[in-house]
Amino acid sequence: PDVLSTLVPAYLPAVPGTGWGRRPSFEYTNYNGRWRLWVDTYKFAAFDTFEYAPNRHHQGFGSPDRIGDWVYVHE
Repeated sequence: PDVLSTLVPAYLPAVPGTGWGRRPSFEYTNYNGRWRLWVDTYKFAAFDTFEYAPNRHHQGFGSPDRIGDWVYVHE
């Protein structure tokens, strides 16, 4: 989808939040069918990101640590 809210209510009851007070919402882009879902964590540690990347490589630069379907990227 072009925006996450398109998934509501067919696939999700609501767009979930991150659970983090400083970054309550996920970032999302869809460019030519290549989507990316992430949270910038730079207020917590450098310019790191936490990305959803099931069965594929993360799209950012830096050193990735896989955590299930997510990747924490140390930039």
